[in-house]
Amino acid sequence: AGALLGLFRMAFLLGSVLYGLDLIGIKVESQVDGNLWLLPLLKEAGPASLNLLSPLLPFLRDILDKRA
Repeated sequence: AGALLGLFRMAFLLGSVLYGLDLIGIKVESQVDGNLWLLPLLKEAGPASLNLLSPLLPFLRDILDKRA
């Protein structure tokens, strides 16, 4: 159970970092070679996880509204 929780925690962190990089204009896909199946999933998880946290951190709502 601990390993699964750690996996979800890292997916949340990586998704948030990838989304943050995308917000400032850094495209990770153009810098990575190969066939990555996990990267699109993590990039979709970033905005979803930040939407869950936005009621606790109001500045996230402003950032997400500007991006949409």
